[in-house]
Amino acid sequence: MSYKHTIATRYNPAGIKALDRGEAQITDEAYVNAAQTLYDLTKAGLFQASVTSTNYDQASEMFLSGKAAMFLNGQWYIEDATKALGDDVCWIAYPAPSAEAFETSKNAFSGSGSVAGYAVNPDSPNAELAAEVAAFISEKYCEAKITLRNNPLVAVNTGLNNDTLPPMMQDLVAAIPEMTSTTAFTWGLTNSTFTNAIGTWTQALVSGEYSVDEFVQEIAAEME
Repeated sequence: MSYKHTIATRYNPAGIKALDRGEAQITDEAYVNAAQTLYDLTKAGLFQASVTSTNYDQASEMFLSGKAAMFLNGQWYIEDATKALGDDVCWIAYPAPSAEAFETSKNAFSGSGSVAGYAVNPDSPNAELAAEVAAFISEKYCEAKITLRNNPLVAVNTGLNNDTLPPMMQDLVAAIPEMTSTTAFTWGLTNSTFTNAIGTWTQALVSGEYSVDEFVQEIAAEME
């Protein structure tokens, strides 16, 4: 589903988050155009035949072994990619239908932070102590992510810096202040009906066996 999401941001910066929140409709021109682009890319052979059945580990292996030219992923993959490929890997902004569209949409990032972390039961007899432990674990996790995983994108301001970030991460850190908008990762969507529909019919669309009209109509019907 990520490829549908990222393509959608090139037509509407809110991506599929707007659909999830009911702020847009799948029949809107932006999403029809995004679906058409995904369909055209599928027909052009951009995706491998097993695209709908390849899991994360298999896709990663294909990319790291040179069997795939690109891997749609997130900032968490930078360290693994750098360790395996060194200077032979970089990240790029998602493409757009034209050079002009690319310039206006390249800073519309796909994904963003979402509610996560450690929870404490307020009815626990040691709720206050548990909250302190949860806060301590969260801080240490962020410190380890910065120093051991070379990833400074954390939720807690630890005051730590890492001067040995991989080049890709340095480029990303420099690009983040230029972001004009963010969306939401799949796990950050809130409408289960929409989440199931977009996931099911995006796979159908990239299989090449369903048309754009069918894709749009089926999702619209499920959302009713």
